[in-house]
Amino acid sequence: MYQSYFNMREMPFSIAPNPDFLFISPRHQEALAHLKYGLSDTGGFVLLTGEVGTGKTTLARTLLRDLDSKIAVATLLNPQLNGTELLAAVCDGFGLHYPKKAGLKILTDVLVAYLQSLHDQGGSAMLLIDEAQQLSMEALELLRLLTNLETDTQKLLRIVLVGQPELQLMLRQKALRQLSQRITARYQLLAFNVDETSDYIVYRLKVAGCDRALFSASIIRKVHQYSGGIPRLINLLCDRALLETYMAGEKQVSLALLKQSASELELLGNDKIPQKRYRGTFFGTVLVVLMLASFGIAWKLTPRAVSDQAQLDFNQTRQQNKQRWQDLISQSSQPKIAMAQLIRLWGYAVPLSQARCELLPAIHLACFKGHTSLSQLIKWDYPVQLRIQEQGMRAYALLRSVSGNSVQLYLGKHSLSVTKHWLQSHWTGEYQLIWKPDQDDADVVLKHGDSGPKVLALARQLALFYGQKIPDSSKYSKSLQQLVVRFQREQGLKADGVATIQTRLVLSHLLHSEQPNLEASK
Repeated sequence: MYQSYFNMREMPFSIAPNPDFLFISPRHQEALAHLKYGLSDTGGFVLLTGEVGTGKTTLARTLLRDLDSKIAVATLLNPQLNGTELLAAVCDGFGLHYPKKAGLKILTDVLVAYLQSLHDQGGSAMLLIDEAQQLSMEALELLRLLTNLETDTQKLLRIVLVGQPELQLMLRQKALRQLSQRITARYQLLAFNVDETSDYIVYRLKVAGCDRALFSASIIRKVHQYSGGIPRLINLLCDRALLETYMAGEKQVSLALLKQSASELELLGNDKIPQKRYRGTFFGTVLVVLMLASFGIAWKLTPRAVSDQAQLDFNQTRQQNKQRWQDLISQSSQPKIAMAQLIRLWGYAVPLSQARCELLPAIHLACFKGHTSLSQLIKWDYPVQLRIQEQGMRAYALLRSVSGNSVQLYLGKHSLSVTKHWLQSHWTGEYQLIWKPDQDDADVVLKHGDSGPKVLALARQLALFYGQKIPDSSKYSKSLQQLVVRFQREQGLKADGVATIQTRLVLSHLLHSEQPNLEASK
C-alpha cells in the first residue's frame, strides 16, 4: 500500500524469506563461511541454530542459492515424521520414484542407488531440514545411518540441520553422541545489536529502491529497543510504522507513529521487562511499576517518567484503591492481553486477535489449563497466566518472576510486585500456560500397556532426566510406570503412573532450560 508512496520497487520489510534481502552482517558472513566449510566434499552434518526470527531460513536459502549446479538439493520443511515417512520425503525431495507402499528397505535402496549414480556422474547430494528440533530420535538415528553412505573420499549425502537452540540440547544426549561427532560445522545466530539494526534497516530500504532516510537515528534506536534486535520483529515493526506514516501523510517515521505501531504489535515497552538473553523476546512496563505490600499499594514511577518522586504511597480509602484497580483492570480484564504477552515469551509477536490457544499448534506450541497451588507453579517454573480478583473485579495477569516472598505480575503494561500471601488470597487457583510438545502429541496420555514411538520418547526423556541409560524399548513397561510415579511424586503431581499431559509438560520443561521460565526478580 505504501510502496508507491515512498517510491519503492518492492516492499522492504516483508517477513517472507527472500535471499535478495539478506543482510550480510559480520556474523552472517561468519555463519555462511562455517556452513560452506562444513559442506566441503568430506562433510557429513552441518548445524545452524538460532532463536525464532533471527534469519535462519533466509540464510539457509542463500546457502542453497550459492551451491554448485552439480549439487542436487532436497529440502524438508516438516520433519515430524517417522522413519519410513522421512525416507519417503527425502526421496520425494530428490524427485525419485518408488512403489506406493514401499517400506524402509525399498526406500533406502532407491535412495542409495540414486546417490551412487549421482556420484558416478560427478555430482553430489545435500539434504536441508528446517525446524530440525522437531525430529524424533528415530529420525535422527536414520539420518546418521544415511551419512554412512560414502566413498573412499567423501559422503554421498551431506545434511544441513536448521533449528531452534533446543536442537543443540537434543544433540548433547548420549544416545546421539555418534551423530553429534559427525557435525563438521556449527553456528548459532544471535539477535542484532543496535548498530546492526541500523545497518539492516538502511540495507533493506536500499534493496527495495528507497534511498530516503525514512527512519532517523533516534527512531532506529527505538526500533531496536522495541524489537530486541530480532530481524523478524524489526520487519514487522518497520512495515507497520511505514504504513502508519503513509496513512498520516508524513514523509518520515515519527516517534508517535512508531509507538503506535509498537503498541498495535504489543511490543511497546519491551526494554522494561526482565527478559532471557537466549531468546531476545520481551514485553514490558511503560511508565508505572506497582508495588503492593500486604494490603497497602504503592506506585513507583520510572526515573524517566518522574525523577523527583521515588514512591507515592496511597494506602488510602477503599474508594481510592478501587479506582486504582479499575485503572489496572481496564488494561487486563481480557485474557487475550496476558496470552499475547505469554506467547511473546516464546518468541512470537502476535496481534491480540490471534492470541488464542487454538492457533498455537501452527507454531508447534500448545496451551494447558488447570488448577493448582502457587508453590507448585513456582516449582514447575513456567510463566503462566492467572486470573485474580480484588474488590469484586477480575483481571488476568502474567506471573513472570519470583524472588523470596514476592512475585511479579504483569497486568497489561504495568508491573505489579505482590507478596505470595496476597496472590494466594486473590488468585482463583486457575492457570494457563504454554508448552512445547516434543511432537504433534499435545493431547496424548500414555499409560502402562501402551507402546510405540511416543512411549519410547517418554522413556528416553525420563532416562535423560535421571541420568540413566537411554532405553530402546517402546513398551510402557512396569519399570517405566514406576519411574513415572517417582517423577510425579517429586514434582507434586498425582502419582498414578499415567503420563498425563501435565506430567509430560513438566518433564519437558525441566529438560529444556532454554525455554521461558520464572525469572528471579531484580
